[in-house]
Amino acid sequence: KQQLGKLIAEVIGRQKSIPLMDPFDDMHIEDARLSQTVKRRAMVREQLNKDPIENSYSVHEKEELVKQYEEIAAIDNEIKAVERQVKLGKGLILTHELRQMKRVLQRLGFVNMDNIVDIKGRVAAELNTGDELVLTELMLNGYLNSMSSAVIVALLSCFVFDERLDDKTDPLINEQLSSAFRALQSVATHVARELLECKLISDLDEYLNKFNPGLMHVIYYWCLGKSFQEIAAMTTMFEGSIIRVMRRLEELLRQLSAASKGIGNSELHNAFEQASLTLKRGVAFQASLYL
Repeated sequence: KQQLGKLIAEVIGRQKSIPLMDPFDDMHIEDARLSQTVKRRAMVREQLNKDPIENSYSVHEKEELVKQYEEIAAIDNEIKAVERQVKLGKGLILTHELRQMKRVLQRLGFVNMDNIVDIKGRVAAELNTGDELVLTELMLNGYLNSMSSAVIVALLSCFVFDERLDDKTDPLINEQLSSAFRALQSVATHVARELLECKLISDLDEYLNKFNPGLMHVIYYWCLGKSFQEIAAMTTMFEGSIIRVMRRLEELLRQLSAASKGIGNSELHNAFEQASLTLKRGVAFQASLYL
């Protein structure tokens, strides 16, 4: 045993490493799959030897790089797992919100208990320029029937005007505008309570403050025939902003007109068409201000 140990130690001392046995010449393995595997291994080894990175780092450095890569890969897998959980959570939240929204639509009469879209739902589907729930309630509950064209357009400005002005002038200059805005607040409060009860909003006052009457008097006088210069002098708002509100109003009136026509309500359709005619005139609707 001692003699054999000395011989092995002598062989190891002469060579840096013990040569590997050849699987074909020394071990006489004849499996064709092994032959293919060995050839592929030799090709990979040849490609690695040609790679500049392979020759740029020591064995220890490469081991460190592999370790760092494995750590990064593990972190990446953790991130993907968390992202899947977040996506699943968002899906659950969205499902809950959809149920709550469906509940609101049922309680307001936009869909029936079988989730079939009713007349209110068909009207709301045509509207996207303002709050479709409140607009539909105003339309179909008769609030707009007794209003003049100028008052209708002025009231609708509350849906598209979202700036806060420091004007000291009260925009509700007469009883017609005051009454119209009270009707809007009444309908909006009813809708907001349903949304609040179903936990789709958290603050009733914040929802109601979306409907801004700050430009009602300006739009009202414009529809009565005042010049653009005259109405611009009634507010501190920039002229371009006034025109932008008017353009959005025209789009909203077009949608309301199409919605009322879609449900066969010719009276409302004619009212919105007439309101659009009182609004769409003058410099505000020129293709170019230089013409």
